[in-house]
Parts: sequence; C-alpha cells; structure tokens
Amino acid sequence: MPIAVARERGARLEEALATLLPAEPYLAYANFAPIAPRAVDLHRRWWLAAAEAEGALVARGEAGEPLATVCVARRDFESAHFGVPVARIAAPAAVVAEDVRLPALRALYAGAWQTVGDAGYRHVSAVCSARDRTACWALQEHGAFHVGTKISWMQPLDGRRDAAVVPPPLRLEVRERARIPDLPRGSWRRLHEWSRAGFDRGPFVFDLDVPPERAATLYPVWTEKAFTG
Repeated sequence: MPIAVARERGARLEEALATLLPAEPYLAYANFAPIAPRAVDLHRRWWLAAAEAEGALVARGEAGEPLATVCVARRDFESAHFGVPVARIAAPAAVVAEDVRLPALRALYAGAWQTVGDAGYRHVSAVCSARDRTACWALQEHGAFHVGTKISWMQPLDGRRDAAVVPPPLRLEVRERARIPDLPRGSWRRLHEWSRAGFDRGPFVFDLDVPPERAATLYPVWTEKAFTG
C-alpha cells in the first residue's frame, strides 16, 4: 500500500483532522460523556498549534486520502532539565480498520522519527492509548519501548451518577462456584469466544515476538482453567 507522509498545515491539515479526529477510536476524553462533544475541537486546536511550531504530520494513501496523523511538540522543561532537546509525539488519530491503520502508523512514525531527528532532538517520547495495539506495535517496531502507563479517572462534579449498564445482548448472572463446571457446553463455547476477543489487548498480544494468532488461542484455555479451578 503506497503511503506518503508529510508535514501539513492550513486547509490541507484541517481537512485531514476533520476526517481522522472524529473517527479515532481511542481519542482522549472522547470516552467521557460530559465532555466528549468538545474532545475533537480540543485535539484540533492542539494539532493546529503544533503545525505552526514543531510540526503536524499526515500519512495519506495513494489517492491522497488521510490515513493517520500525529503532532510533535518540544518538551521545554525536560529539555532544560536534561540539557538535551526532548520532543513529545502525541497519541495518533487514524482510520479504524487495522489492516490500513497498522501500515499507516508504521509509515507515520517513520516520518515522525525522521522529523525530530532532522530538527536536532536527542530524545523523543511517544504517547498512545494502552488499548491501541496497532500503535503499540508500530512504536515497538521503530525502537521505542514502554516506560509507563497513565490511567485517568474522570467524574462530573454536578452530583450526577450514571448507573452501570451492560450493553445488550449481555446480561449479568451470579452463579455459585460449585456450579460453574456444570455450565452447558454452549455457555463454555461462548465464554471461549468472548475470551479470545476480550483479551485482544493482553500482554502476549502486545509482544512482537509472539505471533498474533498464537496469542489469541492462549486466552480461551486460560479462561477455562480459571473457571474450573
């Protein structure tokens, strides 16, 4: 898949952001309903500011369609503290389909590495969602390694509490431990299928040395052992 990466600004960048930011499944703040409607505009302003400073990069397909984007910022405090230029690459915004997202992010991070290197930076930190396995894979492939995980907890301060809702067709059941081995075979089959999908962000999935298809077959076995003791 031919993919071109370039720094962009102005109307061309605006067009890419209008396509990619609303579609990004791991966009920060977009998973918190009270402020989600403003999340896209917040990120848009960050990208536009970066475009006028260190740069905003966009990966585009053969027809010129935007596939992924990141923005680069200088880390002033860290640069002064360590005495070397330090840059930060924000979490990406990209198309959802993994077969396109992965090559787009691979090309995008290669371009980002080149950009910060040409600008004289000696150290770069990149951020991505802990659920974004494609970004994690691409960053590892380009030599980055995991150094920390940030977990954000959010709560509206208007006194409102939203009840936990299980999306249909799921439902909650409470079973005594002794009865778990007696679950019907159909229930075990569904648990196996769900565990294969539910652990698609597990540690073996993120390990580049483990083939993805082999990683996926591990968790159904783990689930059955956990439930049967």
